[in-house]
Amino acid sequence: MTEQPTKIDIPAACNPICEKLRTVGIPNDLNLRAIFQFLQIAANNTSIGEAERKELYGMLTKIVGSLGADASTFADVFLKNTPGKMLQGRISELEQEIETLKEEKLQALNSQIGALQAISGDSINSLVKAGSESIKAIKLNKNASEEVKTEVSNNIAVAVNEAKKEMVQKTAKIQVAVEEARKKALIDPLTQIPDKRAFGEFLTKWGGQALRKQTPLYLMTCNVDSLTKFNKNFGPKIGDFALKIIARDGILKILKNNADPNAALCARYAGDEFVILLRGGDLAKATRLAELIRVKTRTLKNIVEKESGEYIYDIITMSIGIAEIDRNFPDPKQAFVALVKNAGAALKEAKAKGKNVVVVRESE
Repeated sequence: MTEQPTKIDIPAACNPICEKLRTVGIPNDLNLRAIFQFLQIAANNTSIGEAERKELYGMLTKIVGSLGADASTFADVFLKNTPGKMLQGRISELEQEIETLKEEKLQALNSQIGALQAISGDSINSLVKAGSESIKAIKLNKNASEEVKTEVSNNIAVAVNEAKKEMVQKTAKIQVAVEEARKKALIDPLTQIPDKRAFGEFLTKWGGQALRKQTPLYLMTCNVDSLTKFNKNFGPKIGDFALKIIARDGILKILKNNADPNAALCARYAGDEFVILLRGGDLAKATRLAELIRVKTRTLKNIVEKESGEYIYDIITMSIGIAEIDRNFPDPKQAFVALVKNAGAALKEAKAKGKNVVVVRESE
């Protein structure tokens, strides 16, 4: 009979770590693995004393011994399925849930505004019909004088018009409120800039105009280099904070100072990826703008450090791919797909060149 590994008591000092792991969705059976990694990193920290290091190594030895596993099994259990991957998986799940909720919210908003329009339209029509019938009945009343008929008819007409005007105003206010709610549903909650769905709407609108009018449209795909490593070094909370700074003090400031606000859109496309649409101009101008963003990104660690209070020893960099829409496509959807594909290919090439570069991709 195979001897079962003895259950070990997790050190009390690790309880806060377990609690944090539970709050981000890491199952209990993975806590031990996460604690191991924490202890492993701490034990290799040169800034701690020898006594503390030995104590941490002792905890590691205790964990290893409790598993009754050889080195290869140990590596399989702890190193090939790290909590970092679990966290990333959970983040992806949450992002998908957010997208689903947004879609449901938008559908609900569209249904709401449709219902309101139908109700208000029916109400106004009913009101006008009732008023008209009342006026007709008054005019057919043989016992009423012409003066009375005229006065009553005028009063009814005024009342109907006032009610109709009020109904139209209320409907307009409701429509504005619904539209504002719809816009908020298209904002990325972390960076407070347009999200992937909003980008799709602008691509369809601006891309369609570019194809009809035969005017330029450029797409930049911007990816924060080594964000996974950054999150490992400083934690996902600081990583999220860095993404906010990149959007606010990096991309948006550059666009505000160097581009027409009515011809430039920045959106968060994915976790560490931003997209920028530019209408008009030329490829040289788009490339210069991309270079400004790339250079600015390298300076943002100072802002992240100052506002977060965390010492940031890594420079934040960004790789950018640029493509221009092919205006020869007969089908707009094919043109949009090709534009995204080419910008993505340019970004991939920028990564292959060592990151922190701008690459322009010619249309295929």
